[in-house]
This record gives sequence, structure tokens and C-alpha cells, in this order.
Amino acid sequence: MLTKNYTIISLYSSVFLVIGLLTAYFPLWLNKSLELEPYHIGYILSLSGILKVIFTLSITVFIKNGNYLKTFLLCTIVFTITQFLIIYFFKEELSFYLNFFMTLLFLISFSPVLPFIETIYSSLVKRPLKRYGKIRISGSIAFCFSVFCFGYFINIFSLTIFPIILVISLLMIGISISMIPKKISIQKYNSFSGYKALFTKNNKNIIIFILACSMLQSTHAMYYGYSTILWENKGLSFFKIGILWSFAIFSEVLLFLKIDKYFKATLLYKTLLYCAIIAVIRWILTYLVESFYILLIVQTLHGVTFALTHYTMIFFINKKLRESSKLFIQSVYHTLTGGIFLTILTISCGHLTSYTKGDEGYLLMTLLALFSFILIYYNRKILK
Repeated sequence: MLTKNYTIISLYSSVFLVIGLLTAYFPLWLNKSLELEPYHIGYILSLSGILKVIFTLSITVFIKNGNYLKTFLLCTIVFTITQFLIIYFFKEELSFYLNFFMTLLFLISFSPVLPFIETIYSSLVKRPLKRYGKIRISGSIAFCFSVFCFGYFINIFSLTIFPIILVISLLMIGISISMIPKKISIQKYNSFSGYKALFTKNNKNIIIFILACSMLQSTHAMYYGYSTILWENKGLSFFKIGILWSFAIFSEVLLFLKIDKYFKATLLYKTLLYCAIIAVIRWILTYLVESFYILLIVQTLHGVTFALTHYTMIFFINKKLRESSKLFIQSVYHTLTGGIFLTILTISCGHLTSYTKGDEGYLLMTLLALFSFILIYYNRKILK
């Protein structure tokens, strides 16, 4: 069992290394290496955000058991590496439209990896509800390492080192996937009618939980997409901006480290309501506060708005759902959060930032968090 824990830790770590690279440096690489204009990059990120929802949910239908899942993940990593290497080596020979299409395909093909690994977690780890936080820390630490340490290497060796780092990180995912045991217990529905049955009036609590958690996670769109730019425009140095990001990640790690010991199934409703309240407070304070030191305090709320919200959703999936439903619900949750909702809100915040030249996007995030609070409270009877 200890070996299995090392396997899932390795999976989380390697996946979040790649996520960190794609989040922080991939758009910059597209701009400098492929010479894509910012609005072209915006189209790629927006289209991939929408299309990966369709792709991930479609692929889920064909995953019949654990062996299918492991095989698909290995094929996915081989495909994404091949796609990226073709883009890298033949970027000058390929037309703009081919580069655009292949970059889009690269991002879409990688999208199912995280939700599928989240599903594998409960099969590999003994007493998964009591260990998720401590194991999931590995992902947060890897993301932090990816953003800051790889950023340091890129600063020294220039952006030309980015493809090497990305391919090595993708290979690390492949090695981690190969460590997954041959037989893992993953059940699933084998038809669309089975999935359709999940979204009925009898399962209204599932729908509300997914929507509420996805919307709360999506309120980070303004923060992920534009906070660094806005803080730099306000005169904060990149060193101070790095400290702000570090405080947020530290609070996330701290919560994951401690939460397993105290969380119970009876706290699901109250915790989700609490996360919505804290999200409202966080985004309104981020909009109002100018002081760097007060912003440091506000950043510690990330441990609630992101980490605790995510933990609550994962706990709900593992505690309340049948084994055959988990893979599909994981895919729905991740694609809603990182796909439809986040894409729409990132574009909306971009327009607000362009027109207002300020932090008004945080007000939109506040309104969405408030709407989530109302949704949760209004449906309190079925969520308790």
C-alpha cells in the first residue's frame, strides 16, 4: 500500500509540474517562439477551454475499467509529447493555421489527465477520505516548484529551455502512469443512459454540489489571469508579487496538511457555505485593498476559496457517490471548473480590465461567489 501511495504522489507531482508550466509560461512561449499574437493565444486558450469539456466527457464513456484508464493515460502522454515535438521542430514549415490547430489539439488532449488521476486516487489509497489532503499537497508543492524554480531556470537560460522542461515533465507523468498497478478497481456506467440517470430530480444534491463548487473555483479566473498584471501596474515589484503568490500556495498546502484529521461528512453543507462566504470576502477585499501587507493576509484566504472548496468536492464524490459514478462526476467537475466556467469568466474579466483599466473583474468574482452562496443556502435541505 505504501508503494501505491508513492505512485499517486508521483502522479500528482508530475501532473502539476506540467500544469504549472502550461499556466505560467506556455502562453509566453507561444508568443515568443511561434510568434502568435496575444489575441491568437486568447482564441487558443478560449477554444481549448470549451472543447476539452466535450473531449473529456466523450472519452469518459469509453473507459470501461481500470486497465482501459491506464492504457488511455499512457496513450495520451505519448500523443501530447508527439504533438508538442511536431509543433516545436516544424513550426517554421507549418502554416499558421496548422500551428494554431495543433496547439489547440495539444491542450485538449492533455485535459482528461487530472480528473482521471483524481479517480485513480480512491482506488490506490487505503482510507482515501482520511489521506487526500496530505497526498494532494504534492500537487500544490509541484505547482509552486514549477512556477518559481522553472521560472528561475528560464530567466537564466532564456525561454528556449521551456520545451526541454515541458517534455521532461510530460515524460515524468508517463513514468508515473507506468507505475499504476495492472488491476485497479474502477467501476463505471457503460451507457449514456447511466450518466443521464445521475442528473435527475432524485440526485439534485449532486447537481447543486457540482455547480456550487465549480462556480466557486471559477471565481479565481480574475486572480489567475490578471492579478500579476494589475499588481505590477500598481507598482509592486515582481519579488513582492512572487511573495503574494507564495502566501496563497502556502495556505493551500497548510490546509491540505491538516484537513484530513478534522473533516467529516456531516460538515459538507456547512463547509461549502463557509467557502462561499470567504470567497465573497476575499474578492471584495482584493478589489479594495492597496496595501501590500494587507494583501498578504488576504492571500491566505486561498486556503479556503480554492483548497477547502476542492477538498469538499472530492470528499463528496468519494463519500456520497457510487463507485460507478465517480469517474464521470470527476470529469464533469474538472471540465466545468477548468473549461466552460473558467473560460467564460477569463474572457469576461479580460474585457472588464480592458474597458475599466482596473480591478472591476474582482467585483464580478464577488457577485459569482455571492450567487453560489445563495444557491447553496436555498438548497440547504437537500445538501445537509
